[in-house]
Amino acid sequence: MTIHNIIAVGERMTVPQSELDPYALQLISETSRQRESAAEQLADYLQYSELAHSSRLAVGRWLLDALWLEKDEVVIESLLFALGWISFKSECPQLEWVRLALYLPKMPPILLGEYGVATLGESADPSMIPYIKPYLKHSDPYVRQEAETAIATLKQLG
Repeated sequence: MTIHNIIAVGERMTVPQSELDPYALQLISETSRQRESAAEQLADYLQYSELAHSSRLAVGRWLLDALWLEKDEVVIESLLFALGWISFKSECPQLEWVRLALYLPKMPPILLGEYGVATLGESADPSMIPYIKPYLKHSDPYVRQEAETAIATLKQLG
């Protein structure tokens, strides 16, 4: 069953990881359009279907690996969007969120606030607070606001 069928049915369905595996290969495709499409498909699966915790971790690792290799800004945004669904939809502190935290300085402000800092805030990993704190003094007010919200969210867990 494809993600489009799942969305059309309108109910959450369990998806085996084997259905997601082809997207891992597409994340390292030669064309940026294929990489972007793979990230978008994974985001749809994360948003609209039920995945086992182990599958969420696998997808998160694929997305983080791809993020560090990617040069195309459009693909980067799609990867970050998909990572956001991992943190938003489930508490997944076992994912190596520090890999996203270390990527933050490379991000432009719009992506930094919307996807970087906000995603870390939803990660359920209080150890991310020290990585977010420097962004409380960021020149962009949106980034500062997201950093405040992220830290407050993580402090509730700690």
